[in-house]
Amino acid sequence: SGFIGNWVINELIKCGIDVIATSRSNKKDITNNWISKVNYIKADLNEKKDDWFTFFKNPEILIHLA
Repeated sequence: SGFIGNWVINELIKCGIDVIATSRSNKKDITNNWISKVNYIKADLNEKKDDWFTFFKNPEILIHLA
């Protein structure tokens, strides 16, 4: 949801790539123009999970911008 993440998401959408986006914010609080074009999953990546890959439904590629 930051500057770089917004740019990356917009570029991926332009290329026709299905995007799963995440942040700690509720979806309704995100005002970016891409929010209706992605699969949004609210998550706090600081939480311990056994398998984040499965949590995000096994994406082909994972880009973490923190």
